[in-house]
Amino acid sequence: MTETLVREAVIEANRYGVPVCERMVAQRTDLQRSLHAGEGVTEAAPDSKAAAEIRALLTWLADQSAGEGASSAAAPAPLRL
Repeated sequence: MTETLVREAVIEANRYGVPVCERMVAQRTDLQRSLHAGEGVTEAAPDSKAAAEIRALLTWLADQSAGEGASSAAAPAPLRL
């Protein structure tokens, strides 16, 4: 079910030229524990896979904000699942 919803969302985003992040954040125990403790996972478990996923997502977002991930001349390449 979730994979189908993700696939449909990617198709629609591609149709409208909206960039889609290829970085995925999984539901991980370290992430859940850190949120429950009121901390970020990069603070609570900095060497975990969850922290690496969050850092990758934030890097992608920063690149998008800086214009590195999108071209003003053309729509981004479609993400393929």
